Amino acid sequence: MNTSSISRTNVASILIGASLLFAGCGGSDSASDSGSSDGGSSAGVCASVQAIADASAALDETESAEDSVAALRDLSDALDGFAAVAPDSVKADAEQVAESTSILSEIDPEAGPTDEQQAVVDDEATDESAEAIEDFARSECDIDLGS
Repeated sequence: MNTSSISRTNVASILIGASLLFAGCGGSDSASDSGSSDGGSSAGVCASVQAIADASAALDETESAEDSVAALRDLSDALDGFAAVAPDSVKADAEQVAESTSILSEIDPEAGPTDEQQAVVDDEATDESAEAIEDFARSECDIDLGS
């Protein structure tokens, strides 16, 4: 197996891992009116959750490594937006997933993942934080980010 095949395989697994953060993402047409006493307005928070859903769906639709990286950057931006307005109950989770996705979004499809990027993919804490965001999105915004 040559180096380029190894790199492409690693890049593919990184991108698959990133897309699985919010696998099978689907959205709702309406945001819940349940208030948020410790973050941004409910509408603003749910709009940022919808942006995550949209970016995740776009990532699922990509066909090339380059397009996947671009879509992953968009997902990273959406997660940064959510982290900025997230209520205290999910703020730390939002910040962790946003940071992890930011690290992954810097992957070079030609060079493959860095050790830091591979560690992000293997980090169970990020998976748990993503699950907390999925639960929040479902209960507070009626948006399904999970499979």
